[in-house]
Amino acid sequence: MTGAARVATRFSEEQLAQLSARTLHLLSYEAVRDRLPADVTEPLWLAVRGNLATLADATAWAEVVQGPITPMLEDPAFLQEAAACLPDERWGEPSWKS
Repeated sequence: MTGAARVATRFSEEQLAQLSARTLHLLSYEAVRDRLPADVTEPLWLAVRGNLATLADATAWAEVVQGPITPMLEDPAFLQEAAACLPDERWGEPSWKS
């Protein structure tokens, strides 16, 4: 290729971030296991990898899935009314049949 210009390809930071995220979404657990904390297991990785922008986001998802949850009650009166509508019986598999 004589006469071809040698110009570096330019990507914006946003384009590179999107490309990195799309690549991350395709990686197997085996490919990233050594770079993840121990609490990010294979099932968790498979569940959250499509929502990650960076590998570090997996740690945040582990905290969401495995950590304590502090409920944010925006409308306590509505929640009490909704709870009053629930059946008294124990919930189980039959509760979800439609």
